[in-house]
Amino acid sequence: MLAFMLACAANAALLPAYRATRPARQSAAAGPSVWRDRAFLALVLSYSGYYILMVQMLMLLPLSLQQQTGSASAAGWLYAEQTAMMLLLAYPLTRYLERRWSRERCICGGLALITLSLLLIPLWHSAIATLSCAALFMLGALAVEPAREGQLMSLAKPHARARYIGAGRLGQAIGGASGYLIGGALADLAHTLSAPSLPWLALGAIGALTLLRLRTVFKPQLLGPSESSATALSRI
Repeated sequence: MLAFMLACAANAALLPAYRATRPARQSAAAGPSVWRDRAFLALVLSYSGYYILMVQMLMLLPLSLQQQTGSASAAGWLYAEQTAMMLLLAYPLTRYLERRWSRERCICGGLALITLSLLLIPLWHSAIATLSCAALFMLGALAVEPAREGQLMSLAKPHARARYIGAGRLGQAIGGASGYLIGGALADLAHTLSAPSLPWLALGAIGALTLLRLRTVFKPQLLGPSESSATALSRI
């Protein structure tokens, strides 16, 4: 509680005063514009596959580590690795990538890295190898997340920014919920069929399909920087 109170006081003292640059429109006028923006919604829903993969950091990866080590505490190694990478690499990696790659390249490159890490897991049946693949997974996620958030913010209409941000979580809601269901079903099926590679191959296929979909959406940005995200998405 004390930490939250100190953080609140620091925010109040250090953050600059924020003032809207333009008056907000009436809610009734702003709301429908989000749901009529088919290009934006198509992009948001395309991220469902990405979130199906992301929840496996909380589902199949800890389960796999526990099976390999025979210890329930093995999941703690994974979360410690995840926390360390976020603290040490999130900011410098974001700064490095934003100077060299477009947001679209960061998203596609990061998703390709996540997909590759999942496909590598069944090749070696050891905790060290799984943790190494998890590190590769996290590296991809650290490349994707800032670029994805920045992209969705850039596509939000100024008069309905809050509603666009809310609608932008649809992919996370759908992909997150279905990711747990898919992960659990794949784990049970792999146990029944004695096919330990099955979940990782299936998740790799989901990652590949998601990457192909996003590359189709992002094709103008991947070929050249002259066209804006909004112009490209209008072609969906």
